[in-house]
Order: sequence, then C-alpha cells, then structure tokens
Amino acid sequence: GGKIIEAHLRFADQWPDLNGENWVRAVVRLYAEGIWDFPDTNRRDGFSVVLFMPHGRRYRHPPASLVAELERQAGVSSVQITFHEDKDPAHHAMPPGGFRVAIVNCTDLAVGQTARERLRQAFLPAAIG
Repeated sequence: GGKIIEAHLRFADQWPDLNGENWVRAVVRLYAEGIWDFPDTNRRDGFSVVLFMPHGRRYRHPPASLVAELERQAGVSSVQITFHEDKDPAHHAMPPGGFRVAIVNCTDLAVGQTARERLRQAFLPAAIG
C-alpha cells in the first residue's frame, strides 16, 4: 500500500554528538511513542577522525587534561578513548590494520586531524612493550 512497514535504525555510540543537540532524546521518543520530533534545522557536516596504533603493544590512556583540552576546541564535539588499559589488547575487537585507540568527532575536519595528531604524540611514549 505504499507505506513503510518496517525500518531499522543503525546506531553506534560513536556518533550521537555529531547528530545534534536533543537527537538522542528524539530517538528515545520515536521508540517509546512512535513520534519523530527532531528539528533538523542546524544540520552540519560531521567527521569521525580515528586514531589507530600498531597491534602488539599495550597502551595507556592519554592524560585526561589533554582530552579535556581537545574537547574544548571549537569544531570538536567529542574525544573518545576506545580501549581499556587493563584489558589484554588481544581481547579488544580490532581490525587487522591497527589497534584503534581514539576517535575525535568534529565538525571541522582540519581541527579533528590536528587533535588526532596531538593524541598520537601522546600515545607514543605511553606504549608499553
């Protein structure tokens, strides 16, 4: 009859901050009440700039002060450290090409790339083994 009968939201905890303020609230309302109420008036491009480091090492988290500093930068919406220091690296689900240590979500790609490089520099001396 020309009506949508089923839809599947693809959702990852990596991106909600890029979708805009109150987006998560709108998703919850859609699920709970069947009502989509999200004013998509401030749409912007968003980027997830991912930092991979070599496999076979154990990494320490960068200083919390650095993460906070990067998150305060205009154009950065979040910095996510994506591994557990106390968990064996082999027990993290990672692609063969590298061990994902961080994600910088941003609305300015150049700012996100600069933040990723600062994180990379912080991870280099923090590698164990």
